[in-house]
Amino acid sequence: MKVLELARAEHPNVDEIARTLSSDPALTTKILRMVNSPAYSLRFEVTTVRHAISLLGLITVQTLALSFSLAPGKSADQAGLKSYWKRSAIAAVAARELAKRLELPPEEAFLAGLLQDIGCLALAQIGPPAYRAKIPTNHAALCAAEIAEFGCDHAEAGSWLLKRWRLGASYVAAVQYSHAPLEIPADLEPDMGRFVRAIAVAGRLADVWTHPERATAVDEARALAASELELDSNAFEAVLSVVAGQLVDVGQLLDVQIGSKEDIDAVLDEAREALADLTLQSAMVAETARQTIGTLEARTVELQDEARTDKLTKLANRGALDLFLDRAFSDARRDGRALSVILVDLDHFKSVNDTYGHLTGDQVLMAAAALLGAGVRPRDLAGRWGGEEFVVVLPDTNAAGAMIVAERLRARIAAEPMPRAGGSPITVTASMGCATLGGESSPAELIDAADRALYDAKHSGRNRVVAAVAAPMSRMARAV
Repeated sequence: MKVLELARAEHPNVDEIARTLSSDPALTTKILRMVNSPAYSLRFEVTTVRHAISLLGLITVQTLALSFSLAPGKSADQAGLKSYWKRSAIAAVAARELAKRLELPPEEAFLAGLLQDIGCLALAQIGPPAYRAKIPTNHAALCAAEIAEFGCDHAEAGSWLLKRWRLGASYVAAVQYSHAPLEIPADLEPDMGRFVRAIAVAGRLADVWTHPERATAVDEARALAASELELDSNAFEAVLSVVAGQLVDVGQLLDVQIGSKEDIDAVLDEAREALADLTLQSAMVAETARQTIGTLEARTVELQDEARTDKLTKLANRGALDLFLDRAFSDARRDGRALSVILVDLDHFKSVNDTYGHLTGDQVLMAAAALLGAGVRPRDLAGRWGGEEFVVVLPDTNAAGAMIVAERLRARIAAEPMPRAGGSPITVTASMGCATLGGESSPAELIDAADRALYDAKHSGRNRVVAAVAAPMSRMARAV
């Protein structure tokens, strides 16, 4: 903690940090062994902590110092926690290797991997003896047991502890989301987000050596590495191989019992076999997918059509109309082409519902929609705007043409007997407002122009077509 305090100073004193580290012979030895290890590939031997600091930088040295301080030590009473330390050490090595691939600070990742499950130590101090026996098992089950026992899991406890230690937001987030990578906030700074995801994947990689179900651990780790870090099976296997090659040295350095080289390599061989099986299964699944792709594509088209269609009238819905009108507006503006819209409103439709019931009202809407859909060209689009209002979009149609189309549609609706639930057909009319692209700057302004024309049509007797004129004024303004 003294090293952390010195390193956080506004102007860190490297000599004082070196003296503080050197006051602990065991810590000094471990830092020098680490800096001279193959992990750093130095061409010469480093013999002083001061030199190590100058080569590695303050951040790396303080993280290494805390890493070694957290390690259990041969004299510590670790009954029931050996598997915890084993998993933490492997996660630290895996985190460092992943960080190198992602061009993130490797030693900070090493520390975060070692700290990932530190909440287990805190809970072990206050929990019943049986809690320690649960630590080596599946972490998902462990978290559920912790919540039942303590009201929080070890990830929450660990992130709280790191906040108290003021270790920094990246470490806190890495511990907090170590077992819940899908909950990592999307608004995290990109490098921090990749750092937090790498630590979560490192924990799953450690499970390859600690989880009782090896194949399950490999499958879950590979899937998470692919989804969170975009590592394919070859890259994943390469990471496993590098981690396996470093475990013996790191275990000795941290005084953690990870196993012999033979044990570690045996696990690596099992993991490779599991990966081969998973790759074969994936190929079989891919072949099945290829055989059914035609059906899936057809169903996708159906679903897309359903998403663009109003369920009652079977015309385009509001979302489809908006997209079509936006595209038509942009094309007309870009190419200098004509564009018109017709806003259609069924006259006295509320009285139809009140007099004959909503079933008849729905039948009238469907019949009117069918007439509108049949009365336009394939390149046009008719859709339900909302309630008893419809919109017809007419690309490449000028004002005169729009009035002709609107009048034809109005006449068809007025002449067609509309169905009535349990009774004789009824007559329904429609009022229509036409607007043609002129000085409008957006599709919304074009619709508003048609809306003003529709307002005039309804207030001048209904069952008629009116073209938009200048002097725009919104419906809200007229209401006021």
